[in-house]
Amino acid sequence: MDGDYDYELDYYSDTEYDGIYEDYGGIYPSIMDYTIQDLWHDCLLPTLSDGFNSSSKLLVCCMLLKLTLSLNFLPEYAFHITSSLTGLYCLYHFFENEILYIILFAVVGYGILLLTNIILKQYQGIVCVFANYAFLIICELFFAEKTLWHRIRGSQMLLSMKLISLAFDTGSIAKTMPETFACFGYLFHPGTVIFGPWISYTTYINSKQN
Repeated sequence: MDGDYDYELDYYSDTEYDGIYEDYGGIYPSIMDYTIQDLWHDCLLPTLSDGFNSSSKLLVCCMLLKLTLSLNFLPEYAFHITSSLTGLYCLYHFFENEILYIILFAVVGYGILLLTNIILKQYQGIVCVFANYAFLIICELFFAEKTLWHRIRGSQMLLSMKLISLAFDTGSIAKTMPETFACFGYLFHPGTVIFGPWISYTTYINSKQN
């Protein structure tokens, strides 16, 4: 009878669908027919190729930034400009036009940082925390598509951490805000802008001596 359980074969027998299941046998090969060569071509090779293409761009940009440091005749802001431009290139390589959300966040975050540094310096860190996360939540809920936002969310969170740490670092009365070139060089540093890790502004500045 259809739908009876076959205890010897350990599955339910259903003649109505058995023929349909058999038709797919030629389309989807058995796992026993999948060779090491198939695994290499279908899985490992594409993964390694994509990983190499992505990491090579980051590596070249970091080497270019290091080359800028070795040219002692260049002014200091050349390092920060190179860091910003190479970081933006890496962002465009990974996210293409979606980079606009990241640039907008950096500009708005830096503007809030400057404003609070002038009028609310002692509360600068706390204000920047709420402002940054409010911006991220509003964009995620009302402006950006969910699939798009999930792609860039990691870089947005890294950028948020840098802005917040910069706000707390410069919130003291005795400390001043870094120059614009230095701030954006820090925010878009090619070695950290995509995969991290987060680094402090002090670490970024000290990297020029290493």
